[in-house]
Amino acid sequence: SIKKLIPNFYDLPEKMQQDLENHIYCKQLHCSHTYMMEEDR
Repeated sequence: SIKKLIPNFYDLPEKMQQDLENHIYCKQLHCSHTYMMEEDR
């Protein structure tokens, strides 16, 4: 979870929390997407 990655996550300003969540979520999506593309070959 996010708290493992960033221990002080909940101390950050709310805006930063949202940006980080979006960023991590997007990266995860991107990773699984790339992974699936690789699998197709």
